[in-house]
Amino acid sequence: MPCQPQKARWTMAFQTLKFRFIAISLAVVGAGAALRFGVAVPYTQAQIEELVANQQLVLAAYIAHDIGRGISARRELIEHLAATLPQPAVSDTRQFNEWVDEHPAIRQPSVDRLLLIDLAGKVIGSSPALPATGGYGPYREMPWFQAALKSPTAIGTGLEPDTNTPVAIIAARVQGSTQRTTAVLVGVFPLSSSGLLVSLQHASDAAGKLFAKTSDITEANKHGLLNATNRLLSNTAAIADARSYDFSHTADRLLLVSPRDRSFIDSSDPSLSIKPITPGENPLLDRAMAGYRGTGITTVNGVKEMQAIVNVPDTEWFVITSLPAKEILQPVRSLTYTALKGTLFGLIGILLFVLFIIPRMLRPLNTTAVAMRDIADGKRALEPLPIRRQDEVGKLILGFNYLVERLRAKEEALKDSELRLSFLAHHDPLTGLYNRTMLEHRLSQELDTTEHPRGRFALLFCDLDGFKWINDTYGHHVGDAVLIQLAGRFRQGCRAIDTVARLGGDEFVVLLTQLANPREDAARIAQHFLDAIGKPCVADNNSFTLSISIGIALGTTGTTSGSQVLSQADIAMYQAKRSGKNHIRFFDDAEPTIDAHTRAPT
Repeated sequence: MPCQPQKARWTMAFQTLKFRFIAISLAVVGAGAALRFGVAVPYTQAQIEELVANQQLVLAAYIAHDIGRGISARRELIEHLAATLPQPAVSDTRQFNEWVDEHPAIRQPSVDRLLLIDLAGKVIGSSPALPATGGYGPYREMPWFQAALKSPTAIGTGLEPDTNTPVAIIAARVQGSTQRTTAVLVGVFPLSSSGLLVSLQHASDAAGKLFAKTSDITEANKHGLLNATNRLLSNTAAIADARSYDFSHTADRLLLVSPRDRSFIDSSDPSLSIKPITPGENPLLDRAMAGYRGTGITTVNGVKEMQAIVNVPDTEWFVITSLPAKEILQPVRSLTYTALKGTLFGLIGILLFVLFIIPRMLRPLNTTAVAMRDIADGKRALEPLPIRRQDEVGKLILGFNYLVERLRAKEEALKDSELRLSFLAHHDPLTGLYNRTMLEHRLSQELDTTEHPRGRFALLFCDLDGFKWINDTYGHHVGDAVLIQLAGRFRQGCRAIDTVARLGGDEFVVLLTQLANPREDAARIAQHFLDAIGKPCVADNNSFTLSISIGIALGTTGTTSGSQVLSQADIAMYQAKRSGKNHIRFFDDAEPTIDAHTRAPT
């Protein structure tokens, strides 16, 4: 097999530290690339999107606030005019026109047209007069007309008949002396020219004052955008400067939407003004029509956009600001390209380091390995190797020299472990008492001596009353602490020649040996246990008072096995529990037909 040596050399090459360094370096580069492109870039993109979303939301809030102020001022004007309209002018066109011409408040703010419409939907008067091309629709059927009959004012939209430009319509009911509605006064306001919607084409040196307020934006991020926005908009100077702000720096398109009419009221795109909304074209707009307000990324005509949606105060309208997603993600694309270049340069640098620097660093390690192999083959004496360097190789040799000293320490520790295992083989690990194995051994020894005068013994089977409640209520850690305290009380109540064992759970067994009067001595010690266990135990800042039921079996010449004695004591303990707990019963007092495996509840 001539190819076997070559195959073996390749196998060994894959197992060398050099190969592992190469593999680890490639893995590190790969992990770094994964972190950059899988975590850092997406995180940066999310942060940029959040920042732009907050900016868009502040912008939309400002525009909505400005529109709301304009609408509120005009609503108050129309309400005032409707309340002060003389009753003769309600039914007379000439008097209505004269009243309009003489009223100074109509021009502050300007009203494009004022109409008076009776309850049948007929125009009583118009100032200025309506063009020949028509008016603003069949008035009685218009939603704003119907709403004005039910409430003090109503807001709607429409198109100017002669210019076909969007207008805002505010209607207020006119009431007579009997508080009955006699007509509807309608004010028509052009949206764009009157300043209700800020134009995107008016640039100003104030571009940035609204959003360059770092403290306001930071506060928005920390304490809630809407609160910070309200404080920003309450700043009169900021509002005055922002009026001439060129919003094309921060928004590509603005929309004013009426959910009730399901149409665009006005837009920076003239083609969308007073156009119905088509469901499904803009998923985020569909959500906004259903009540959603906030920001999100949506697709409009195949183009992804970041949009912010804010209600216009005191109206049912809302404003949408829009910015193409490609403009938002341009920094992310630049970051991705930079990360890619950094990854490639890092990979080249690591490969050069592994191929040329690492071999020089590992050369002393190879020399040391040869020396250690010579020691193992007997070619060199078993003695500490010389340490010539204080680097990792030197530490390796120091560790080899230290190994000899540690062998003795390991041997001693092994002996300690064997002693510990021997202890655990005969003792309960929680309380330190003997376990069942040791109890059975001691009991077997005692049975072998029962025929001698000093061989008489007694076995006390002790079961705690109500201990399960402590475990269930306070947890096993509290129960364990109680068991440890009770184990100490059992030890204190016994002689050195007696055996105290824990069988598990809350069961303890005490083997009393060399008793002069087994029955009297066992009863006396059992009563001592009742008194000792009845004292309060403190665990985890809680005090517990327990009782114990004790069954006693006496060792006699007729006893044949340890299991028989345990069974007799168990039966007696069960009878003690049936007697009301915290009692002592001897086996000869118990019912002989009781099954030893049938236990009373604890």
